[in-house]
Amino acid sequence: MIAFITRLLSKYRTVNWALADQAMVSGTNFFTGLLLARYMGLEEFGVFTLVWIAILLLSNLQLAMVISPMMSIGPKQTCDEAPAYYGAMFLTQILFSAISFLLLFVGITISGMFFPQWQVQHLALPLASVAFFFQMQDFIRRYFFASNCATYAFANDAISYLGQLVILIWLLKATALNSAGALWIIAGTSALAALVGSFYLGKLSWDSRIFYSSTERHFQFSKWLSISAFMQFGAVNYFILVAASLWGPSAAGALKATQNIIGVTHILFQGLYNVVPPEASRRYQQEGIRGVLIYLRKISWLGGGATTIIALLIGVFSELWLNLVYGEEFVSYGYILKWYAIIYVLAFFSVPLHTWFRVLEYTQPIFWATLSMLLFSLSSANILSELWGLHGTIIGIFMSFILLQIILVVAVYRKYKEIMVVNLK
Repeated sequence: MIAFITRLLSKYRTVNWALADQAMVSGTNFFTGLLLARYMGLEEFGVFTLVWIAILLLSNLQLAMVISPMMSIGPKQTCDEAPAYYGAMFLTQILFSAISFLLLFVGITISGMFFPQWQVQHLALPLASVAFFFQMQDFIRRYFFASNCATYAFANDAISYLGQLVILIWLLKATALNSAGALWIIAGTSALAALVGSFYLGKLSWDSRIFYSSTERHFQFSKWLSISAFMQFGAVNYFILVAASLWGPSAAGALKATQNIIGVTHILFQGLYNVVPPEASRRYQQEGIRGVLIYLRKISWLGGGATTIIALLIGVFSELWLNLVYGEEFVSYGYILKWYAIIYVLAFFSVPLHTWFRVLEYTQPIFWATLSMLLFSLSSANILSELWGLHGTIIGIFMSFILLQIILVVAVYRKYKEIMVVNLK
């Protein structure tokens, strides 16, 4: 199946399949979020949003501990080293996914016992299954990008994400959909794609020395990133959790539903995250630090400009988009969408800034910037939300991103000066 799709796509060499793949993935996620918000209702979609936070948290940790190091270190491997390196990463991912499954299954089950009013016990197995298969499929697609097989990634994602959307649309026409049903759909299509993709991983081998050395290298790379991923996730989602605690799941649903619309920019963001780190690593190997800097400046101008245009189109006409997508029930949340448009322009610059530190395998500044963001969120979320409601929540998220980017920019400037001084010597 995947080989047939790949042969078909390979005829059209002019298309950048990495960006086309992310357009499909982000586009599918975008429409999936819209459909769930529209047909589940604000309350049930709020429940789905809250449990999905657990999946996002584990996915962020996976990105920091497994995916990001692989995307930066993998392209640096020689042809002889690559099979053992990627074999080690495949085993690491299986272990990480298994641990994620156990954590969520046990965690949801226990929380249901102590807090029966939450009524989430029935979500333990579907949520844990999503964690396992969603991560395995994401690893396989990223492996294809790291090994320069973007058409394989496209074909694999088509199975997972387009399959997910088709089944969802069919079920919405046939019956009402709840959180458990949506989770089983995501788990099922992810499992199918992971199974098919595993047959096309190419030559992988096992070498215990490579496994231990790669694990050590990944630890040095990701020890700051892992903590940073947890903290940034907490910094942003703490505002949402505070809003939900004050005004119920509908508040979380409103924030997530409006974010889904500006989430169309994820097509650009995630497409660049698949392309930029590996390409920046290759340029670092070939051209040195100046080559990386020139490349990332170009990405900043082009990507930042594109994000600003999209944000303007969505932010200026926020009420119109909310009415068209969700109906009149959501129009009153237009101000949230305006703020999200500004926030996403700021968020884009994390792509070149994070890539800079990952190429250098120097991720400590990301930790300190994210820690500052988390501390700000913990100290201000309750105050801002209680004072100004959802207005305060979204303003707080905006201010936390301002703080994050300022610290990262200063750290990039200092590191560049340090490198130039060393080179002059």
